[in-house]
Amino acid sequence: MTARPTYNQWLEQLKNWSAEAVAEKLGAEVVRHGRDTSFDCPRCRKRLRHTKTSAVLRAAKVMPDGRWWCEPCGAAGDVVALACALVTGRTAKLEAHQWAQVREACTNACLLSPTNTARVLAPSAELSLPSRHEVVELWQRGTALGPECIAYLTSRGFDCTRIETAAFVRMAPRDGLAFEWFPPGRSIRWPLMFLARDFRGEPASIQCRALTPDVTPKSLWPKKRSSRGLVFADSNGATLLESRARHDSVAGLDAIVVAEGATDTLKLSSVVEGTGETWAVLGYYSGSYAALASINWPPAVPVIIAVHNDDKGDAYAVEIVRAIQERAPVFRVRSPQGRDGDGHKIGDWSDLSDAQVLAAFETPSAWEMC
Repeated sequence: MTARPTYNQWLEQLKNWSAEAVAEKLGAEVVRHGRDTSFDCPRCRKRLRHTKTSAVLRAAKVMPDGRWWCEPCGAAGDVVALACALVTGRTAKLEAHQWAQVREACTNACLLSPTNTARVLAPSAELSLPSRHEVVELWQRGTALGPECIAYLTSRGFDCTRIETAAFVRMAPRDGLAFEWFPPGRSIRWPLMFLARDFRGEPASIQCRALTPDVTPKSLWPKKRSSRGLVFADSNGATLLESRARHDSVAGLDAIVVAEGATDTLKLSSVVEGTGETWAVLGYYSGSYAALASINWPPAVPVIIAVHNDDKGDAYAVEIVRAIQERAPVFRVRSPQGRDGDGHKIGDWSDLSDAQVLAAFETPSAWEMC
């Protein structure tokens, strides 16, 4: 049976972007003041917020959960409501021709693929991220990797003496700590925790991973919570995100690696330090596009894409290049394992020895310019 087409495909694509990026791409003047990001309200058209620093802070601000809110008129919503307000001045109850206007404006602003013409009835409900303080609390209660985690990573070719456990991987606590999105028992079946961050470097979510093949799925995001707009980041990667969000320079950074998934990110971050240079490693997955598109990329630092050598990896590479949008020089490094006769990858980067990984990254002549 052929699956019925969905009516909100372009809305799902739009939700991969941050409110800041949508506002900027649809023509709003975005003002960044410290950690505050704001713009003129697209609904009431008021310019300033009622504060002592109103000359700096615009009426509508981006909230910590990624939504936006106007202090003078109370207008608020997700990125879909923001796009609607920016194009039509309304956040809800749009007519069919107004939805078409929003879609056309988003396509022209490169927020959507021009080939995506699926019609839409109304915005679907958007899942939120977990509470940030709960993410931080859970992460801080995590522990150094236990014997079972070390045995699993060692079987995958990791040198566990080189893994910075405080960067973005820890063992989930087993002392009864649980939230709605992290139910009891999760730390038993999926004990490996990977910290995900937003494009500003703020801790935003946690992915948990199983250690044995009999547990499915092998990895889990928080229960009934969104996982869009986030990336994994090693210690240098987190510093990169935080610095660029403040528009600070990144002097001394030699390259940025974008890997695919948590374990490959962990593998590459534990190995590239052996190059003798300073590299930052970010981890990409199917929901990371908006995060990469929102990063204030340092223009002189090369970005090296190291996704899997298969069709999915090729698609990710295209997405990553599009997200960066020529703001930095971009190259791709392919795994030396290659593909089999059917075009499937032969293992991941995490399956290679450290020497094989280093050899691939220390040979710039083998990098493909994107």
